[in-house]
Amino acid sequence: MPRSNRTDGKYNRKADYFLVSVKERNMREFLETLEREKRRHAEPKADSITALGSNQKHLGSKVDMEELFYFLNSYNSMESGGTFYLRRLKKIIMEQIEKDYKEMGMTMRDLKISYYDKQDEMDEKKTCLN
Repeated sequence: MPRSNRTDGKYNRKADYFLVSVKERNMREFLETLEREKRRHAEPKADSITALGSNQKHLGSKVDMEELFYFLNSYNSMESGGTFYLRRLKKIIMEQIEKDYKEMGMTMRDLKISYYDKQDEMDEKKTCLN
């Protein structure tokens, strides 16, 4: 966890993750609110914002992504070994995704590149506000 530059000892170094779904039309207002709160309290309210792409809630998706992220995050609270298991799970997931694409006869895009592209897109949106 990154440490704050504050020296008054009041900074809580523990952080919680939240999975927030923001409609595209409300994205600007959401980011502006975070920026306004940062200026007001002299520290960011969100350590980082990670763009995951669109969700399927509007289609009545049966897969509960919030629950999945909650389960994955449980490794972060382990005293030791949590990162080992997370790396192993990531490898298992990536292997399964590659296998599924092959079975469907589809070309798999480079997920790491598309992930970084999504983060760049989010950074551009934040930069446009400033």
